[in-house]
Amino acid sequence: MLKTAKIVGLNSDTHAALALISQASTGPTKVGERLFLIASCQAEDAFSRVRQALVAAEESFFTSTQTISAKLQTALEVIHQSLEGVEDRQVLLGSTCQDGGTTLYILGQATSLQAVLFRGGKEINLVDLSSPQLVSGLLQPGDRVVLATAGLFSLLNGELKKLYNLPFDVLEDEITGLLPQDKVDPVAIIILEEENENIKEDAVQINKTPVSIPFKLPKLTFSRPSLSLPVILPTFNSRLLMLVGGLLLITIIFGAVIGFQRQKDEQKNSDFEKQLQSAREKFTQAQSLKEQNIQASLENLQSAKKVLAEVLKENPDNQEAVSLQKEIEKSSGDILKIFTLTDVPLWLDMELVKKGFSATEFSLSKEEILVLNGDLETLVAVNAVSKASRILAGPEKISGGSLSSLSGNFAWVFSSEKGLLRVDTKQETVITAVKTDKDWGEIVGVAGFGSNVYLLDKENNEIWKYVPVVDGYTDKKSYFQDGVKVDLSGAKKIRIDSSVWILSEGGGLAKYTYGKEDEFSYKGLDKPVGLVQSFFVSEDTENVYLLDSGNNRLLVLDKKGNYHSQYSYNNLSEFKDIVVDEKNKKVYLLRESKIYVTDLK
Repeated sequence: MLKTAKIVGLNSDTHAALALISQASTGPTKVGERLFLIASCQAEDAFSRVRQALVAAEESFFTSTQTISAKLQTALEVIHQSLEGVEDRQVLLGSTCQDGGTTLYILGQATSLQAVLFRGGKEINLVDLSSPQLVSGLLQPGDRVVLATAGLFSLLNGELKKLYNLPFDVLEDEITGLLPQDKVDPVAIIILEEENENIKEDAVQINKTPVSIPFKLPKLTFSRPSLSLPVILPTFNSRLLMLVGGLLLITIIFGAVIGFQRQKDEQKNSDFEKQLQSAREKFTQAQSLKEQNIQASLENLQSAKKVLAEVLKENPDNQEAVSLQKEIEKSSGDILKIFTLTDVPLWLDMELVKKGFSATEFSLSKEEILVLNGDLETLVAVNAVSKASRILAGPEKISGGSLSSLSGNFAWVFSSEKGLLRVDTKQETVITAVKTDKDWGEIVGVAGFGSNVYLLDKENNEIWKYVPVVDGYTDKKSYFQDGVKVDLSGAKKIRIDSSVWILSEGGGLAKYTYGKEDEFSYKGLDKPVGLVQSFFVSEDTENVYLLDSGNNRLLVLDKKGNYHSQYSYNNLSEFKDIVVDEKNKKVYLLRESKIYVTDLK
């Protein structure tokens, strides 16, 4: 069994080093195939550019049907193309697959990245990264591989044996403890360890899905009885002859009409059975795909409902169709991953921290929750794991503070009196990063990311960006590229994960990357979004979370807007804000002075 760990230091907008560990659940990949990426550079918007490059390389790797070595080469080219124009770019890629053991592949081109194998107490430098080079080999039990930027080896002062001697379970915490917490230090590390594994025979569970076979009546062939008519001799009365001829003609016409109607009914029944079978097949496909491909599952479910609605419109009393409709309605919640919450328990009452404390928004970063009470002008930090709380600042330091955001060790407070304040959550010190600006309009949101800070100015249709320099922060500059036109008149909240996300009053959510609008739209929803009270996304989340108060649900989407799941709760409209800790699978909801919690499924 292969164990993995990832550690990343504090990045800035101009100097960043990131790591990515990924394993696709679907697609043309080999069994147990994983991807490991490390990249760093120094450039404008370095963090965003590196992150986008890694995501593009990940998609390229897992959608390819080539050999692993060819896929790694393509992924390397994708990263270089994404970072085109950046001189100081460093890239290291690795992959493993299970084929009678764990086979490791490493490819890279960098002068300040290293790949080291620890085996039997010995340290082995795997590759010379001054030029593109691919190496591969079979890992042995107890092997430990370290892929890292040069900053890691500087932190260890050359004592690389620490990376081998420390138990794997504490390795991540020990290295994280060495990283400086108060300054930018772009370090990216991936550690792999092949351990002995006791293989147990798993019970094989066979899912038996009942298959309904439509019952069809056999075709019934009716034959008209032949008529034996007596020969009419000329001696008979001519009127009698006409009467008999008329009866014969009527019989022939009646038989033709009956035959035509029967043929028409048979065709109608055949079409009905085909539609019903189509609806049944699409429903079965929706059930089978719900875990592998939620989008395909939703499309099949919606198609099954549409076809069945047409069937019932023509034949509303058909018991087989009615039964299928009930079965679909009963299973829709499971296919759509709709989780019904019966209770959302209280997690912490902020009144216990300070009497009269109440808030309308909060934020989360690295297992720390930040809560601001604008009326009491008090800023509080709460540890999401231990619930330990601290008052970071009071009225004397953040007077006029109305908006807040947390990013790493820095909390940001927007004050109408003092400007933009930066709070060091470790030292509990407050400085004025940016003084009040007469050009500011109506500021409705603040967000920190890395060492940068952003203000959402709905009145001026702007997002103001401030970047740290030696003696403070730069003057404001627009986040948007020249020529990009946006409408922020209805904007109400800003969050950042490397892209900038803006929530509007009507429930619309917009995504901007590199200063221009990026691909994002709601897709695959069972019903349109209602009143969206708030939302949450961060660099630590894979998904976007919408507090859809209008529909009493928490809606979960991927970062392109594709439906993922939802949580239904009757009193959800009472909550005003939301933060999500995906690592610990927790959702925190804010209502006045109280914070509530529920689990992610």
